[in-house]
Amino acid sequence: MKCHARLTKYTTRSVIGEGKHYALQAYICRGTVHEGLLCLACSNRSRTHPKNVLRLHGLLTEPIPDNSHIYGGSWYWRQVEAHGEPPAEWVAEAARRQAEAEAWVEGAFKVKPGESTEDRDMGSGSSAKQKQKQKQKPNDKPKTEVQPLTKLFPPKVNPVYKEVAKEIKTVTIDYRTIVKGVHNGVPVWILSNGKMMDMDEQGEPRGFI
Repeated sequence: MKCHARLTKYTTRSVIGEGKHYALQAYICRGTVHEGLLCLACSNRSRTHPKNVLRLHGLLTEPIPDNSHIYGGSWYWRQVEAHGEPPAEWVAEAARRQAEAEAWVEGAFKVKPGESTEDRDMGSGSSAKQKQKQKQKPNDKPKTEVQPLTKLFPPKVNPVYKEVAKEIKTVTIDYRTIVKGVHNGVPVWILSNGKMMDMDEQGEPRGFI
């Protein structure tokens, strides 16, 4: 029997928003299940681990957890709405991996672009609006709210975009100077010899890539 675990990997990270958070892609587990729905390794994973890459993100038949950074979950769509999507190549690969997860087990949770878990629970689009109209009585007339002129005719503002030069941050480790940079869209620390280190959630060097 196939393992039903929804996992992710550190290598699937992509910066989303202002570089403070990372979106992740779903991964399936190819382990063998002897009892229940999870293999032995996945059954020992925590659903509440603070690091997304080490966490069990529920079963493939369950909705993606609200605090999961995996593509297609509520957290992901909130970040997209606020900051825009990650690079198109990353989104295409994330959608491909999600489709693979949906086909892995019977009754798998299916992601619809732009639809959060809350949308599924509450209903969305025209069907929800239609239900609301059916609840209205024939004699009920919608109340018209008088809007101030500032709301009806808001002043036109031309946005001005200005790029500010960012200060290059350097750190000395074991008498070697490393410089903060970006590799494949992910912030890294670059040593003088060309080697790179990833960084933790506080932006400090963590380990060689």
